[in-house]
Amino acid sequence: MKFICSLFVVSSVLILVSCSSIEARKYDRSDPNFKELLEKVCKDGEHNILNIEDAVPNKETAVKITKAVLIPYYSEEEINGGVYNCDLVEDSVWYVSLTYEDILSEQEVVVYSLIQKKDGKVLFIEEVMRK
Repeated sequence: MKFICSLFVVSSVLILVSCSSIEARKYDRSDPNFKELLEKVCKDGEHNILNIEDAVPNKETAVKITKAVLIPYYSEEEINGGVYNCDLVEDSVWYVSLTYEDILSEQEVVVYSLIQKKDGKVLFIEEVMRK
């Protein structure tokens, strides 16, 4: 009985490992055939491929990304109650600023972020307190 249970566990692990490696290989971007695989997967019309040059197409999306990044560090009131300003710099980077008043220090706080337009990568975040 012990042998059968051990055999079952080992075979289950082998199946899981082989399936996960197939999935990993299936979508490995370093694979030279990745583009062909992606086209094959998406040609049935059920999938949409993002235009990589426009992953963050507008101000609203840039602000949403900024909010998502700030959640672990700021309160909901600070994130949702502040004033957002957003500008596109050189058609490639979103410059987003959040301004709110810190209740404890009674100072104005400005959080600046730079978000890459083509892929949504957060390049920079900085907090400045003003009197």
